[in-house]
Amino acid sequence: MVIVRHCKNCLIPENYPNIKLNNDCICNLCTTRKDGVKNDTVLNKKMQTEFEKYINKVKGRQKYDCLLLFSGGKDSTYMLYLLKKKYDLNILSVYVENGLEPNVTNENINNAIKIFDVNHITIIPENNLLKRIYRQKLLNPEGKSYGESICHTCQKLIISMGLNIAAKKNIPLVVAAYSSDQRDLAELLIKNLSDSWVPDILNSENFSEKDRSYYWDPKKYENIPRLIFPLIYDSTNIKDIITILEKKKVNTRKKLSYLYTNCHMGWLTIFLDIYNNNYCIYLKQIFSQIRDEKTSRLKWLFLMPVGCWLIKHKLFKRKQIEKALAHIDLSYSDIIK
Repeated sequence: MVIVRHCKNCLIPENYPNIKLNNDCICNLCTTRKDGVKNDTVLNKKMQTEFEKYINKVKGRQKYDCLLLFSGGKDSTYMLYLLKKKYDLNILSVYVENGLEPNVTNENINNAIKIFDVNHITIIPENNLLKRIYRQKLLNPEGKSYGESICHTCQKLIISMGLNIAAKKNIPLVVAAYSSDQRDLAELLIKNLSDSWVPDILNSENFSEKDRSYYWDPKKYENIPRLIFPLIYDSTNIKDIITILEKKKVNTRKKLSYLYTNCHMGWLTIFLDIYNNNYCIYLKQIFSQIRDEKTSRLKWLFLMPVGCWLIKHKLFKRKQIEKALAHIDLSYSDIIK
């Protein structure tokens, strides 16, 4: 049995990617946090000012001021609230359906777009594209976490579809509701906006040119929309976000919880990562919240190992995990060696 040490401060395990613990069992993220907080505060203010300047520059010049990639979860619902109520933007809401959403997702989306009175479109990629990507990724693991491999490929597709629509409709701004713990990925996507996003997996004979066309390729367009992730520099924590949305009567705490809005494929990747690696990339937000003293370390000291044990032994979210497997025509024996 392998014993994995955890940071005494934020609880992140030492086998988490790019994590090192010192002799005092404190991780490298915590030891650099003091300077990081100061630098993040300066950067966040700068990004906020830049975002608001850009909004004022483009507002009212086109039919839509921005396109929001809307999932129906707490973060994207909060982003819709900010864009509509705080910045008074004309928004096109876009949802990419993967066939593995819980029922509450569509309920949340329909409720929010009605309350905020925004135009909305739902897109379903043709020829079971996402289903084929999921299946290929699960049968041919790349040596990294399933959450990173599968979910990042899926997220790139969703953002790509938003960028494609914005470029065609001349919408100047595409907004995605990534949280602060996803800053590295968000900054990487923005940096690579001038490149093709077609993943290597789609260059195989199992995928067509039509499949590849769903992914972002700037060579197809003259005007490239700006991509931005406003929540990565928003200091509002999870609890306060949900409280705000409840007070505005947008939705209830339960229906906004990731426990109910996370897609079934998400739960399958969580199960596989915990089963194989004893960690899960989805916990990064919790580690970050503990580090920033926005949530109770003591609470998660108990909840995290218990939750991981329950998922690993198929005692929590088993139905969702098995729905994901059934959707892509696989069984436990196909992916657990």
